[in-house]
Amino acid sequence: MYNQDSIIYIHTDEVEPLQIQSDLFEGRKRIAEIQQQHLKKPEVSIAILGYNRLEKTKRCVESVLKHTKGIDYELILIDNGSVDDTLEYFKQVPYEKKHIIRITKGMGTNYAWCWLSCVDIGPYFVFLANDLVCTPNWLHNLLICIKSDEKIGMVNPVSSNVSNGQQVDLPFSNLEEMEWLAENYNQSDARKWEEKLRLVTLGSLYRKEALLSIGFPIFDVGFFHDFGDDDLSFRIRRNGYRLILAKDTWIHHDHDFRNYENKTPEEYHASVNIGRENFREKYHGIDAWDDIYLDWEGSIRNIPLPILKREVTVLGLDVKCGSSLLEIKNYLTANGISEINLNAFVQDSKYREDLCSICNGTVVCDREDGIRFHFPRESYDYIILGRSINTYTEPWVVLQDLMDCLKQGGVLILSLENTMSYLEFLNMLGVRRKYREEIVYHIPYEMLVKQLQYYGEIIHADICQENLSKEDREYLQNLWKNPYEIETKEENFARFMAKNFVVMVRKS
Repeated sequence: MYNQDSIIYIHTDEVEPLQIQSDLFEGRKRIAEIQQQHLKKPEVSIAILGYNRLEKTKRCVESVLKHTKGIDYELILIDNGSVDDTLEYFKQVPYEKKHIIRITKGMGTNYAWCWLSCVDIGPYFVFLANDLVCTPNWLHNLLICIKSDEKIGMVNPVSSNVSNGQQVDLPFSNLEEMEWLAENYNQSDARKWEEKLRLVTLGSLYRKEALLSIGFPIFDVGFFHDFGDDDLSFRIRRNGYRLILAKDTWIHHDHDFRNYENKTPEEYHASVNIGRENFREKYHGIDAWDDIYLDWEGSIRNIPLPILKREVTVLGLDVKCGSSLLEIKNYLTANGISEINLNAFVQDSKYREDLCSICNGTVVCDREDGIRFHFPRESYDYIILGRSINTYTEPWVVLQDLMDCLKQGGVLILSLENTMSYLEFLNMLGVRRKYREEIVYHIPYEMLVKQLQYYGEIIHADICQENLSKEDREYLQNLWKNPYEIETKEENFARFMAKNFVVMVRKS
Protein backbone atom coordinates (compact mmCIF):
# COMPACT_ATOMS: atom_id res chain seq x y z
CA MET A 1 0.00 0.00 0.00
CA TYR A 2 1.11 3.54 -0.73
CA ASN A 3 1.10 6.15 2.00
CA GLN A 4 -0.65 9.05 0.30
CA ASP A 5 0.73 11.50 2.88
CA SER A 6 4.36 10.47 2.44
CA ILE A 7 6.45 13.20 0.76
CA ILE A 8 10.13 13.06 -0.11
CA TYR A 9 11.73 16.49 0.23
CA ILE A 10 14.92 17.32 -1.68
CA HIS A 11 16.02 20.74 -0.46
CA THR A 12 17.60 22.76 -3.26
CA ASP A 13 16.80 26.24 -1.91
CA GLU A 14 20.44 27.18 -1.40
CA VAL A 15 21.70 25.64 -4.64
CA GLU A 16 22.52 27.83 -7.61
CA PRO A 17 20.11 27.04 -10.48
CA LEU A 18 21.41 25.04 -13.41
CA GLN A 19 22.56 27.03 -16.40
CA ILE A 20 22.94 26.09 -20.03
CA GLN A 21 26.32 24.36 -20.27
CA SER A 22 28.72 24.60 -23.16
CA ASP A 23 28.72 20.84 -23.74
CA LEU A 24 27.35 17.55 -22.47
CA PHE A 25 30.33 16.89 -20.24
CA GLU A 26 29.91 20.14 -18.33
CA GLY A 27 26.20 19.45 -17.87
CA ARG A 28 26.81 15.99 -16.47
CA LYS A 29 29.59 17.26 -14.24
CA ARG A 30 27.38 20.01 -12.83
CA ILE A 31 24.59 17.56 -11.96
CA ALA A 32 27.11 15.30 -10.19
CA GLU A 33 28.48 18.29 -8.24
CA ILE A 34 25.02 19.47 -7.15
CA GLN A 35 24.10 15.98 -6.03
CA GLN A 36 27.31 15.73 -4.06
CA GLN A 37 26.44 18.98 -2.22
CA HIS A 38 23.29 17.31 -0.95
CA LEU A 39 24.61 13.84 -0.29
CA LYS A 40 28.03 14.79 1.11
CA LYS A 41 29.27 11.35 0.15
CA PRO A 42 32.91 10.24 0.54
CA GLU A 43 35.08 10.75 -2.53
CA VAL A 44 34.96 7.06 -3.50
CA SER A 45 32.23 4.49 -3.03
CA ILE A 46 33.56 0.91 -3.04
CA ALA A 47 30.94 -1.77 -3.56
CA ILE A 48 31.92 -5.35 -2.70
CA LEU A 49 29.65 -8.14 -3.88
CA GLY A 50 29.69 -11.28 -1.77
CA TYR A 51 28.07 -14.54 -2.75
CA ASN A 52 29.15 -17.46 -0.55
CA ARG A 53 32.93 -18.19 -0.67
CA LEU A 54 33.23 -16.44 2.69
CA GLU A 55 36.99 -16.84 2.91
CA LYS A 56 37.43 -14.98 -0.38
CA THR A 57 34.99 -12.29 0.75
CA LYS A 58 36.96 -11.77 3.97
CA ARG A 59 40.24 -11.53 2.11
CA CYS A 60 38.79 -9.01 -0.36
CA VAL A 61 37.35 -6.74 2.36
CA GLU A 62 40.48 -6.97 4.50
CA SER A 63 42.69 -6.09 1.54
CA VAL A 64 40.62 -2.95 0.92
CA LEU A 65 40.83 -1.88 4.56
CA LYS A 66 44.57 -2.55 4.66
CA HIS A 67 45.64 -0.98 1.37
CA THR A 68 43.28 1.96 0.85
CA LYS A 69 45.13 4.72 2.68
CA GLY A 70 44.70 8.50 2.69
CA ILE A 71 41.44 8.34 0.69
CA ASP A 72 37.96 9.24 1.90
CA TYR A 73 35.88 6.21 0.94
CA GLU A 74 32.80 4.27 1.96
CA LEU A 75 32.02 0.57 1.72
CA ILE A 76 28.81 -0.75 0.18
CA LEU A 77 28.72 -4.41 1.20
CA ILE A 78 26.25 -6.46 -0.81
CA ASP A 79 25.31 -9.97 0.30
CA ASN A 80 23.85 -11.44 -2.86
CA GLY A 81 21.86 -14.28 -1.30
CA SER A 82 24.71 -16.13 0.42
CA VAL A 83 23.85 -19.22 2.44
CA ASP A 84 26.98 -19.03 4.58
CA ASP A 85 27.87 -16.41 7.23
CA THR A 86 28.54 -13.56 4.76
CA LEU A 87 25.88 -11.30 6.28
CA GLU A 88 27.17 -11.79 9.82
CA TYR A 89 30.69 -11.03 8.63
CA PHE A 90 29.58 -7.83 6.93
CA LYS A 91 27.96 -6.68 10.16
CA GLN A 92 31.27 -7.14 11.96
CA VAL A 93 33.51 -5.37 9.43
CA PRO A 94 35.35 -2.73 11.51
CA TYR A 95 34.69 0.29 9.32
CA GLU A 96 32.43 3.20 10.22
CA LYS A 97 31.44 4.33 6.73
CA LYS A 98 29.73 1.20 5.53
CA HIS A 99 26.30 0.23 4.24
CA ILE A 100 25.00 -3.31 3.96
CA ILE A 101 22.53 -4.58 1.39
CA ARG A 102 21.09 -8.06 1.90
CA ILE A 103 19.39 -9.92 -0.96
CA THR A 104 17.77 -12.98 0.56
CA LYS A 105 18.10 -15.24 -2.47
CA GLY A 106 20.82 -15.05 -5.10
CA MET A 107 19.38 -13.82 -8.40
CA GLY A 108 22.61 -13.18 -10.28
CA THR A 109 25.08 -10.32 -10.31
CA ASN A 110 23.03 -7.95 -12.46
CA TYR A 111 20.02 -8.21 -10.16
CA ALA A 112 22.19 -7.00 -7.28
CA TRP A 113 23.18 -3.89 -9.24
CA CYS A 114 19.52 -2.99 -9.73
CA TRP A 115 19.49 -1.80 -6.12
CA LEU A 116 22.22 0.78 -6.57
CA SER A 117 21.27 4.21 -7.91
CA CYS A 118 23.10 7.46 -8.54
CA VAL A 119 22.32 8.66 -5.00
CA ASP A 120 24.21 5.71 -3.53
CA ILE A 121 27.64 6.64 -4.85
CA GLY A 122 30.10 9.47 -4.50
CA PRO A 123 32.13 11.25 -7.21
CA TYR A 124 33.96 8.00 -8.00
CA PHE A 125 32.79 4.40 -7.82
CA VAL A 126 34.56 1.02 -7.66
CA PHE A 127 32.96 -2.39 -7.94
CA LEU A 128 34.86 -5.37 -6.51
CA ALA A 129 33.89 -9.01 -6.86
CA ASN A 130 34.79 -11.00 -3.77
CA ASP A 131 37.55 -12.93 -5.59
CA LEU A 132 39.67 -9.79 -5.97
CA VAL A 133 42.53 -8.95 -3.63
CA CYS A 134 43.58 -5.30 -3.50
CA THR A 135 47.20 -4.28 -3.15
CA PRO A 136 49.26 -1.31 -1.88
CA ASN A 137 48.48 1.99 -3.67
CA TRP A 138 45.83 0.38 -5.88
CA LEU A 139 43.16 3.06 -5.49
CA HIS A 140 45.67 5.90 -5.08
CA ASN A 141 47.12 5.12 -8.53
CA LEU A 142 43.72 4.71 -10.21
CA LEU A 143 42.57 8.08 -8.85
CA ILE A 144 45.69 9.80 -10.19
CA CYS A 145 44.90 8.38 -13.61
CA ILE A 146 41.18 9.21 -13.72
CA LYS A 147 41.73 12.75 -12.38
CA SER A 148 44.33 13.50 -15.06
CA ASP A 149 41.65 14.03 -17.71
CA GLU A 150 37.95 14.79 -17.25
CA LYS A 151 37.23 12.73 -20.36
CA ILE A 152 38.48 9.55 -18.67
CA GLY A 153 35.37 7.71 -17.55
CA MET A 154 36.77 4.36 -16.55
CA VAL A 155 40.16 3.07 -15.36
CA ASN A 156 41.06 -0.58 -14.85
CA PRO A 157 44.15 -2.08 -13.23
CA VAL A 158 45.96 -5.09 -14.66
CA SER A 159 45.66 -8.34 -12.75
CA SER A 160 46.24 -12.05 -12.68
CA ASN A 161 43.78 -14.47 -14.32
CA VAL A 162 42.19 -12.18 -16.88
CA SER A 163 41.86 -11.95 -20.67
CA ASN A 164 41.85 -8.98 -23.07
CA GLY A 165 45.56 -8.30 -22.74
CA GLN A 166 45.06 -7.18 -19.13
CA GLN A 167 47.00 -10.00 -17.47
CA VAL A 168 50.33 -9.42 -15.77
CA ASP A 169 51.89 -12.35 -13.93
CA LEU A 170 53.60 -11.69 -10.61
CA PRO A 171 54.51 -15.20 -9.40
CA PHE A 172 54.14 -15.53 -5.64
CA SER A 173 53.89 -18.32 -3.09
CA ASN A 174 51.94 -16.60 -0.32
CA LEU A 175 49.91 -13.47 0.42
CA GLU A 176 52.82 -11.60 2.00
CA GLU A 177 55.03 -12.14 -1.02
CA MET A 178 52.19 -11.06 -3.32
CA GLU A 179 51.77 -7.79 -1.40
CA TRP A 180 55.52 -7.12 -1.52
CA LEU A 181 55.68 -7.71 -5.28
CA ALA A 182 52.59 -5.58 -5.87
CA GLU A 183 53.91 -2.71 -3.77
CA ASN A 184 57.04 -2.59 -5.91
CA TYR A 185 54.98 -2.87 -9.10
CA ASN A 186 52.36 -0.25 -8.17
CA GLN A 187 54.33 2.91 -8.92
CA SER A 188 52.22 5.58 -10.65
CA ASP A 189 53.52 6.14 -14.18
CA ALA A 190 51.44 7.89 -16.85
CA ARG A 191 53.57 6.30 -19.59
CA LYS A 192 51.93 2.98 -18.70
CA TRP A 193 48.36 4.16 -19.21
CA GLU A 194 46.83 2.71 -22.36
CA GLU A 195 43.56 3.69 -24.00
CA LYS A 196 41.31 0.76 -24.92
CA LEU A 197 38.09 0.03 -26.78
CA ARG A 198 36.89 -2.40 -24.15
CA LEU A 199 37.90 -3.49 -20.67
CA VAL A 200 37.26 -6.58 -18.58
CA THR A 201 35.92 -4.96 -15.42
CA LEU A 202 38.09 -6.27 -12.60
CA GLY A 203 38.54 -3.50 -10.04
CA SER A 204 37.39 -0.73 -12.38
CA LEU A 205 37.17 2.85 -11.12
CA TYR A 206 34.37 4.93 -12.67
CA ARG A 207 33.71 8.65 -12.85
CA LYS A 208 30.19 9.37 -11.62
CA GLU A 209 29.19 11.62 -14.50
CA ALA A 210 30.19 8.88 -16.95
CA LEU A 211 27.78 6.55 -15.18
CA LEU A 212 25.10 9.25 -15.19
CA SER A 213 25.49 9.42 -18.97
CA ILE A 214 24.67 5.73 -19.43
CA GLY A 215 22.03 5.47 -16.69
CA PHE A 216 21.36 3.04 -13.87
CA PRO A 217 21.58 0.14 -13.29
CA ILE A 218 25.15 0.31 -14.49
CA PHE A 219 25.15 -3.07 -16.24
CA ASP A 220 22.61 -3.96 -18.89
CA VAL A 221 20.60 -6.58 -17.00
CA GLY A 222 19.90 -8.38 -20.28
CA PHE A 223 23.40 -9.85 -20.13
CA PHE A 224 23.42 -12.75 -17.69
CA HIS A 225 27.18 -12.81 -17.17
CA ASP A 226 29.54 -12.81 -20.14
CA PHE A 227 29.97 -9.67 -22.28
CA GLY A 228 28.19 -7.39 -19.84
CA ASP A 229 31.51 -5.63 -19.24
CA ASP A 230 32.08 -5.34 -22.99
CA ASP A 231 28.69 -3.66 -23.27
CA LEU A 232 29.45 -1.33 -20.36
CA SER A 233 32.76 -0.34 -22.00
CA PHE A 234 31.06 0.40 -25.30
CA ARG A 235 28.34 2.56 -23.71
CA ILE A 236 30.77 4.65 -21.67
CA ARG A 237 33.13 5.13 -24.62
CA ARG A 238 30.35 5.94 -27.07
CA ASN A 239 29.17 8.66 -24.68
CA GLY A 240 32.48 10.44 -25.13
CA TYR A 241 34.64 9.06 -22.31
CA ARG A 242 38.00 7.34 -22.57
CA LEU A 243 38.72 3.88 -21.19
CA ILE A 244 42.18 3.45 -19.68
CA LEU A 245 44.06 0.30 -18.75
CA ALA A 246 46.40 1.40 -15.96
CA LYS A 247 49.41 -0.84 -16.40
CA ASP A 248 51.06 0.82 -13.43
CA THR A 249 48.61 -0.85 -11.03
CA TRP A 250 48.19 -4.57 -10.29
CA ILE A 251 45.65 -6.46 -8.21
CA HIS A 252 45.13 -10.20 -7.74
CA HIS A 253 42.17 -12.01 -9.30
CA ASP A 254 41.79 -15.28 -7.42
CA HIS A 255 39.73 -17.06 -10.07
CA ASP A 256 41.14 -19.62 -12.49
CA PHE A 257 38.65 -19.01 -15.31
CA ARG A 258 40.80 -20.81 -17.88
CA ASN A 259 40.26 -24.09 -16.03
CA TYR A 260 36.51 -23.48 -15.71
CA GLU A 261 36.50 -22.81 -11.97
CA ASN A 262 32.97 -23.27 -10.57
CA LYS A 263 31.67 -24.30 -14.03
CA THR A 264 31.79 -27.28 -16.30
CA PRO A 265 33.41 -26.69 -19.72
CA GLU A 266 29.96 -27.04 -21.31
CA GLU A 267 28.45 -24.39 -19.01
CA TYR A 268 31.37 -22.04 -19.59
CA HIS A 269 31.26 -22.23 -23.38
CA ALA A 270 27.46 -21.98 -23.47
CA SER A 271 27.57 -18.82 -21.36
CA VAL A 272 30.29 -17.28 -23.55
CA ASN A 273 28.53 -18.13 -26.80
CA ILE A 274 25.19 -16.77 -25.62
CA GLY A 275 26.75 -13.56 -24.27
CA ARG A 276 28.69 -13.04 -27.49
CA GLU A 277 25.54 -13.43 -29.57
CA ASN A 278 23.66 -11.05 -27.22
CA PHE A 279 26.37 -8.45 -27.85
CA ARG A 280 26.17 -8.88 -31.64
CA GLU A 281 22.40 -8.50 -31.48
CA LYS A 282 22.57 -5.31 -29.42
CA TYR A 283 25.31 -3.69 -31.51
CA HIS A 284 23.88 -4.62 -34.92
CA GLY A 285 26.46 -7.16 -35.96
CA ILE A 286 29.59 -5.93 -34.18
CA ASP A 287 31.51 -8.81 -32.63
CA ALA A 288 33.20 -8.06 -29.30
CA TRP A 289 36.18 -10.20 -30.30
CA ASP A 290 36.58 -10.32 -34.08
CA ASP A 291 35.80 -6.63 -34.59
CA ILE A 292 38.02 -5.41 -31.78
CA TYR A 293 41.36 -6.98 -32.63
CA LEU A 294 43.56 -7.60 -35.64
CA ASP A 295 45.43 -10.92 -35.72
CA TRP A 296 48.71 -9.08 -36.18
CA GLU A 297 48.16 -6.13 -33.85
CA GLY A 298 51.33 -6.93 -31.92
CA SER A 299 53.40 -6.08 -35.00
CA ILE A 300 52.51 -2.42 -34.51
CA ARG A 301 55.12 -2.26 -31.75
CA ASN A 302 57.77 -2.60 -34.48
CA ILE A 303 56.97 0.69 -36.17
CA PRO A 304 59.88 3.17 -36.18
CA LEU A 305 59.44 6.25 -34.03
CA PRO A 306 59.53 9.69 -35.67
CA ILE A 307 62.80 11.55 -35.33
CA LEU A 308 61.06 14.71 -34.11
CA LYS A 309 58.54 14.44 -31.29
CA ARG A 310 56.00 16.70 -32.94
CA GLU A 311 52.36 16.12 -33.84
CA VAL A 312 51.95 12.74 -35.51
CA THR A 313 49.14 12.00 -37.96
CA VAL A 314 47.76 8.47 -38.31
CA LEU A 315 45.25 7.11 -40.82
CA GLY A 316 43.53 3.75 -40.43
CA LEU A 317 41.65 2.09 -43.28
CA ASP A 318 39.09 -0.65 -42.61
CA VAL A 319 40.44 -1.13 -39.08
CA LYS A 320 37.00 -2.21 -37.83
CA CYS A 321 36.32 -0.61 -34.41
CA GLY A 322 39.82 0.87 -34.33
CA SER A 323 41.84 -0.93 -31.68
CA SER A 324 44.91 -0.89 -33.97
CA LEU A 325 44.72 2.93 -34.04
CA LEU A 326 44.72 2.96 -30.25
CA GLU A 327 47.67 0.56 -30.21
CA ILE A 328 49.67 3.00 -32.34
CA LYS A 329 48.57 5.87 -30.11
CA ASN A 330 49.54 4.00 -26.92
CA TYR A 331 52.92 3.06 -28.39
CA LEU A 332 53.69 6.63 -29.41
CA THR A 333 52.44 8.04 -26.09
CA ALA A 334 54.66 5.65 -24.13
CA ASN A 335 57.59 7.00 -26.13
CA GLY A 336 56.96 10.65 -25.28
CA ILE A 337 54.72 11.75 -28.17
CA SER A 338 51.56 13.42 -26.89
CA GLU A 339 50.08 15.12 -29.95
CA ILE A 340 48.59 12.33 -32.04
CA ASN A 341 45.91 12.92 -34.67
CA LEU A 342 43.86 9.79 -35.47
CA ASN A 343 41.83 9.53 -38.68
CA ALA A 344 39.87 6.66 -40.20
CA PHE A 345 38.31 5.46 -43.44
CA VAL A 346 35.82 2.58 -43.32
CA GLN A 347 33.58 0.91 -45.85
CA ASP A 348 31.21 -0.79 -43.39
CA SER A 349 29.08 1.84 -41.64
CA LYS A 350 28.55 -0.25 -38.51
CA TYR A 351 32.07 0.69 -37.39
CA ARG A 352 31.74 4.44 -37.85
CA GLU A 353 30.36 5.28 -34.39
CA ASP A 354 33.17 3.48 -32.58
CA LEU A 355 35.81 5.06 -34.80
CA CYS A 356 34.33 8.49 -34.08
CA SER A 357 34.60 7.74 -30.36
CA ILE A 358 38.39 7.40 -30.52
CA CYS A 359 39.46 9.59 -33.46
CA ASN A 360 40.16 13.31 -33.06
CA GLY A 361 40.49 13.81 -36.80
CA THR A 362 38.46 12.85 -39.87
CA VAL A 363 36.29 9.72 -40.01
CA VAL A 364 34.85 8.81 -43.43
CA CYS A 365 32.59 6.01 -44.59
CA ASP A 366 32.80 5.40 -48.34
CA ARG A 367 33.72 2.86 -51.02
CA GLU A 368 37.35 1.87 -51.55
CA ASP A 369 37.70 4.10 -54.60
CA GLY A 370 36.85 7.12 -52.45
CA ILE A 371 40.07 7.13 -50.43
CA ARG A 372 41.82 9.62 -52.71
CA PHE A 373 38.95 12.11 -52.49
CA HIS A 374 38.80 12.36 -48.68
CA PHE A 375 42.41 12.44 -47.52
CA PRO A 376 45.08 14.92 -48.63
CA ARG A 377 48.25 13.78 -50.33
CA GLU A 378 51.50 13.44 -48.37
CA SER A 379 49.81 14.19 -45.02
CA TYR A 380 50.20 11.09 -42.82
CA ASP A 381 53.11 9.73 -40.80
CA TYR A 382 51.56 6.29 -40.40
CA ILE A 383 48.88 4.48 -42.35
CA ILE A 384 47.53 1.11 -41.26
CA LEU A 385 45.46 -1.10 -43.55
CA GLY A 386 43.17 -3.30 -41.48
CA ARG A 387 42.01 -5.60 -44.28
CA SER A 388 44.43 -7.75 -46.22
CA ILE A 389 45.46 -5.98 -49.41
CA ASN A 390 44.36 -8.91 -51.60
CA THR A 391 40.76 -8.70 -50.36
CA TYR A 392 40.19 -5.38 -52.15
CA THR A 393 38.58 -5.19 -55.57
CA GLU A 394 41.55 -3.26 -56.97
CA PRO A 395 44.44 -3.90 -54.58
CA TRP A 396 47.13 -2.07 -56.57
CA VAL A 397 44.95 1.03 -56.91
CA VAL A 398 44.32 1.02 -53.14
CA LEU A 399 48.04 0.65 -52.52
CA GLN A 400 48.80 3.61 -54.82
CA ASP A 401 46.20 5.75 -53.04
CA LEU A 402 47.71 4.97 -49.66
CA MET A 403 51.25 5.70 -50.77
CA ASP A 404 50.05 9.02 -52.17
CA CYS A 405 48.63 9.92 -48.73
CA LEU A 406 51.88 9.10 -46.92
CA LYS A 407 54.44 11.75 -46.16
CA GLN A 408 57.95 11.16 -47.40
CA GLY A 409 59.49 8.95 -44.74
CA GLY A 410 56.05 7.84 -43.57
CA VAL A 411 55.27 4.19 -42.85
CA LEU A 412 52.55 1.99 -44.32
CA ILE A 413 51.57 -1.14 -42.35
CA LEU A 414 49.60 -3.75 -44.26
CA SER A 415 48.96 -7.46 -44.49
CA LEU A 416 48.60 -10.03 -47.26
CA GLU A 417 46.31 -12.99 -46.78
CA ASN A 418 48.07 -16.25 -47.54
CA THR A 419 46.15 -17.98 -50.33
CA MET A 420 48.52 -20.95 -50.36
CA SER A 421 48.13 -21.99 -46.74
CA TYR A 422 47.14 -25.29 -45.18
CA LEU A 423 43.49 -24.28 -45.66
CA GLU A 424 43.84 -24.62 -49.43
CA PHE A 425 45.76 -27.86 -48.95
CA LEU A 426 42.96 -29.33 -46.82
CA ASN A 427 40.42 -28.13 -49.34
CA MET A 428 42.24 -29.97 -52.13
CA LEU A 429 42.23 -33.10 -49.94
CA GLY A 430 38.44 -32.82 -49.68
CA VAL A 431 38.04 -31.08 -46.31
CA ARG A 432 35.34 -28.64 -47.36
CA ARG A 433 34.30 -27.28 -43.98
CA LYS A 434 37.10 -24.67 -44.00
CA TYR A 435 36.98 -22.17 -46.83
CA ARG A 436 37.05 -18.44 -47.45
CA GLU A 437 33.66 -16.86 -47.92
CA GLU A 438 35.06 -13.71 -49.51
CA ILE A 439 36.95 -13.43 -52.77
CA VAL A 440 40.68 -13.15 -52.24
CA TYR A 441 43.16 -12.46 -55.04
CA HIS A 442 46.13 -14.77 -55.19
CA ILE A 443 49.05 -12.41 -54.78
CA PRO A 444 52.33 -14.16 -53.92
CA TYR A 445 54.26 -12.63 -51.05
CA GLU A 446 57.26 -11.99 -53.31
CA MET A 447 55.06 -10.04 -55.73
CA LEU A 448 53.81 -7.78 -52.93
CA VAL A 449 57.35 -7.18 -51.68
CA LYS A 450 58.52 -6.27 -55.17
CA GLN A 451 55.63 -3.83 -55.57
CA LEU A 452 56.29 -2.22 -52.18
CA GLN A 453 60.00 -1.82 -52.95
CA TYR A 454 58.97 0.36 -55.86
CA TYR A 455 57.65 2.86 -53.30
CA GLY A 456 60.27 2.57 -50.62
CA GLU A 457 62.16 0.40 -48.14
CA ILE A 458 60.77 -2.71 -46.44
CA ILE A 459 61.57 -2.12 -42.76
CA HIS A 460 59.72 -5.02 -41.15
CA ALA A 461 58.11 -8.27 -42.28
CA ASP A 462 56.46 -10.96 -40.21
CA ILE A 463 54.33 -14.08 -40.51
CA CYS A 464 51.07 -14.27 -38.58
CA GLN A 465 50.34 -17.94 -37.93
CA GLU A 466 47.00 -19.58 -37.35
CA ASN A 467 46.17 -20.11 -33.69
CA LEU A 468 45.98 -23.89 -33.77
CA SER A 469 46.24 -26.47 -31.04
CA LYS A 470 49.36 -28.58 -30.64
CA GLU A 471 47.47 -31.61 -31.91
CA ASP A 472 46.28 -29.81 -35.06
CA ARG A 473 49.79 -28.56 -35.81
CA GLU A 474 51.25 -32.05 -35.43
CA TYR A 475 48.56 -33.44 -37.72
CA LEU A 476 49.35 -30.87 -40.41
CA GLN A 477 53.07 -31.40 -39.99
CA ASN A 478 52.60 -35.10 -40.67
CA LEU A 479 50.59 -34.26 -43.78
CA TRP A 480 53.20 -31.80 -44.95
CA LYS A 481 55.76 -33.42 -47.19
CA ASN A 482 58.50 -31.31 -48.71
CA PRO A 483 59.07 -32.83 -52.16
CA TYR A 484 62.58 -31.42 -52.31
CA GLU A 485 65.31 -31.97 -49.75
CA ILE A 486 66.24 -28.31 -49.42
CA GLU A 487 67.40 -26.19 -46.51
CA THR A 488 64.25 -24.07 -46.46
CA LYS A 489 61.98 -26.87 -45.28
CA GLU A 490 61.17 -25.22 -41.94
CA GLU A 491 60.64 -21.85 -43.61
CA ASN A 492 58.30 -23.45 -46.14
CA PHE A 493 56.27 -25.09 -43.40
CA ALA A 494 55.99 -21.76 -41.58
CA ARG A 495 54.58 -20.21 -44.74
CA PHE A 496 52.28 -23.20 -45.18
CA MET A 497 50.88 -22.49 -41.69
CA ALA A 498 50.70 -18.71 -42.16
CA LYS A 499 47.35 -16.95 -42.01
CA ASN A 500 48.78 -13.74 -43.40
CA PHE A 501 52.00 -11.82 -43.89
CA VAL A 502 52.56 -8.42 -42.26
CA VAL A 503 54.80 -5.88 -43.99
CA MET A 504 55.91 -2.34 -43.16
CA VAL A 505 57.28 -0.07 -45.86
CA ARG A 506 58.85 3.36 -45.43
CA LYS A 507 58.08 5.73 -48.31
CA SER A 508 61.15 7.07 -50.11
